[in-house]
Amino acid sequence: MYLPDISPRGVNRKTVSVFGGYDRRPVIPDGSFRNMENTTADNLPTASPRPPRGTVSMAGEGAITGLAAALGAPAVTRGSDIVFGGEATDLGLAEGEKTIVPMGAYLIVFPDGKYINTADRSDRGSLGATARYVPGEYNGTVRVTICDENGSTVYPTRSSTAPQSPSPGDRWVDTSETPSTLKKYYGDGAGWVTEPFRQRFYFRGLLPDIPFRVGEFLEMTPSVTHMDSGAAQNPENVASGRVKVISISVQAFAVEGGGDAEFIADGFDITLERKIPDMDFVTEAGNRLWGCKYGVVDGALVNEIYASALGDFKSWYVFEGVSTDSYAASVGTDGPFTGAVNYRGRPVFFKEGAIHRVPGSDPSNFRVLTALQSGVAKGSENSLCAVGGLLFYNSPSGVAAYDGSTARIVSEALCERLSLASGGEYRGKYYVSGKGEGGFSLFVYDVQRRTWHREDSTRAARFVSVGGETYFYRPGDGILLSVGGGGDEKVRWSVESGDLGIGKPFLRTPRKLTVRVRLTPGSRASFYVSRDGGGWEAAGSAAGCRDIFPVPLRTGRCSSYRYRIEGEGDARIYSVTETAEGGANSDRT
Repeated sequence: MYLPDISPRGVNRKTVSVFGGYDRRPVIPDGSFRNMENTTADNLPTASPRPPRGTVSMAGEGAITGLAAALGAPAVTRGSDIVFGGEATDLGLAEGEKTIVPMGAYLIVFPDGKYINTADRSDRGSLGATARYVPGEYNGTVRVTICDENGSTVYPTRSSTAPQSPSPGDRWVDTSETPSTLKKYYGDGAGWVTEPFRQRFYFRGLLPDIPFRVGEFLEMTPSVTHMDSGAAQNPENVASGRVKVISISVQAFAVEGGGDAEFIADGFDITLERKIPDMDFVTEAGNRLWGCKYGVVDGALVNEIYASALGDFKSWYVFEGVSTDSYAASVGTDGPFTGAVNYRGRPVFFKEGAIHRVPGSDPSNFRVLTALQSGVAKGSENSLCAVGGLLFYNSPSGVAAYDGSTARIVSEALCERLSLASGGEYRGKYYVSGKGEGGFSLFVYDVQRRTWHREDSTRAARFVSVGGETYFYRPGDGILLSVGGGGDEKVRWSVESGDLGIGKPFLRTPRKLTVRVRLTPGSRASFYVSRDGGGWEAAGSAAGCRDIFPVPLRTGRCSSYRYRIEGEGDARIYSVTETAEGGANSDRT
């Protein structure tokens, strides 16, 4: 076997003293690393390991299933409890991952639809509620009367012509119209003005607790039989459908709705329900909860965006033509929603191929603006996070940065697409944990320097930033971790160069690496070399307080080689100098 002759070209040295980040592209800049573990951009241009993580003890038992901020600290769900302020409160939560949405002093948990007031734990319950009343179980009969806006019974005149000599405040049921209408007299200037029918339901006995409040809009389903011969007793005139509660007492409740009905019944069954839309994703913006839904609901295809009433996360069907109303709008893009977020104080909804923004200050000027561009990848709704004024998320095309109008991909250096991603922010950097070709990785993007770093194979379920720290948890784990917690973790780290010499047209013989690295007491580092894509060869180790470590290389001629430095504990790599002998190929026959 013949080997090509090498004509000596002399010794050359090359020093890299400015390090970059993680870069998996075929040819990478000097100072970037093809592989790395547990490094950080904090000390660039030097290469260094990330800070140790901390752990946070939370009350309760079981795996953490949701994470948010409350009272200046992280709040979590675990089991059936929600935990904040060092105390667990049982909300009766079901199993599965949760989304905790803060709104003022409240924490609202989805998909369960439960809430709790962080200032008053007794103020908790469900967004939706249903109550059924059968007056036969409460001393027999119920009396239904027409009432005024305060819920007090009124006794209108019924006739086909207006009453003579009325007084202001008098009411008249105009039977000349079909159906009949209720009118109130406002004096000679205004005359008779039509107003909605309101009905009062009076129970002979003590009315059981009603889990609703005055002003709420409810869905009412009555069933009335065995009515007396009272006036206009037709069942179809009993309030039904969407009604508004106008008064509640221990013996009666009154609603705005229904028609001309006054009677006493002992066959009476009524259901009141506070309905909440079925929503795929929920966020808070402008003191409202916002949600979205794509799918079949009650037999019909729904493709809508919703908003609760202003300041009222329980009311989603208030449409009175005022600024505090609820809001609902259909969207024209097809396919399921993939995420929702509050960005710059406005709700933004995502599909894989579309972004829907909703600007405006109240329902009169809300409008849905649609941009057909790369949205959030399915399963990566938790990757949405604003950093440095940009909104970052995992899209089907890679990690994207959105500025409110356009989205651009920033993850070209990763050379892989992620799935099931979650993201968070810490000190101006975007943290994203996602599944790639080799499993899960936790990557960090420095927005200012535009560099990526890889930490480890952690799968983070959710992140939250609060009190200057960022927290996350792993699926199925009961431990809450802090990104920069300063714990006693001794970080194991490594960096691996790209192919050195790959761009040279001739073979070379690497002779030595000179690594300037500062190790803290108790830390260590080891050096390895691989030539032409072969296995790693141990080339030395370092410990102690010296700054400069010459690493002699025993490799022979090669077209390219890589070095790897791995260690444990704190360190700073200031420069790497390679010394090699170059040559030119000549054929030998």
